[in-house]
Amino acid sequence: MLPRIARQKGWGLYHGFLPRQFQQQGRFTSTFSYPIHNLHISRWQGTSDQTGYNFNIRHNPPNGFAIREATSVDIEEMIKLWFKSFNDRRSVASNFFDVAMPESEATRDFLRGLFSSLIQAGPSKVLNHVVEDLSNDGKIVACGAFSPPQPDGPVELSFPEFPKEWDFELADRLWGEKSDSRALLLGKQPHWWGMFVAVDADYHRKGLAFPLMDWACRQADITGTPMYGIGTPMGYPYWKKHFGFREKKMIEFPVDPETYGIFYMVSIVRPPKPTTVV
Repeated sequence: MLPRIARQKGWGLYHGFLPRQFQQQGRFTSTFSYPIHNLHISRWQGTSDQTGYNFNIRHNPPNGFAIREATSVDIEEMIKLWFKSFNDRRSVASNFFDVAMPESEATRDFLRGLFSSLIQAGPSKVLNHVVEDLSNDGKIVACGAFSPPQPDGPVELSFPEFPKEWDFELADRLWGEKSDSRALLLGKQPHWWGMFVAVDADYHRKGLAFPLMDWACRQADITGTPMYGIGTPMGYPYWKKHFGFREKKMIEFPVDPETYGIFYMVSIVRPPKPTTVV
């Protein structure tokens, strides 16, 4: 998942390459299929210390791993992890990210500024978690960032300026402005925002993304609020299968047959599930 807020254009060449559920829809920007009056906003207003999340909900990492809050000391390791997650050749999205966010010093500076701002925002606005491999000196092998519901509307964060070497159109569609997709689907309705989840390619299929998202979804269920996120072609079917996310809006990128070919991402929303307040 990425903090992607996109502008959508026409169907064009992409329609034949879309997942089947999208090909069956004329236009699939949609409203919620669950009533707002069932969101129980009052439960969100009573969470721990008015931070928007419940301290009693814990992560459940696999054996041999630990999850903790990220600090500024972790930033350099998180930058390495980003490239190991999105630019590694074992990732189906690597060709796209090699063009959109090439592994360079300029991109490292952007990520350094991004992670710094997310951590400095504090847990009331952004919860940053890292997964450590306890058998490898606590190496950071996965991380995630989630924004809890805000009392005055969606959280506003300032991202660093895009490096000059980046393709501005790709960067704008990937990171985007905060007034597009998320605002279109949720408006000022309180919600959780899954900003991104990254897993080291050496640690794929070890169940490390699951406890990060599971924690956030249980938080959303307790607060009675939906969860918003962005899925890559490989990632969003996983979120749909395991957590009940629903596809809401396809995000198109320009076709580039000489590099990444055709690439798309999907805005996804998960309605809250009934649960007992902790």
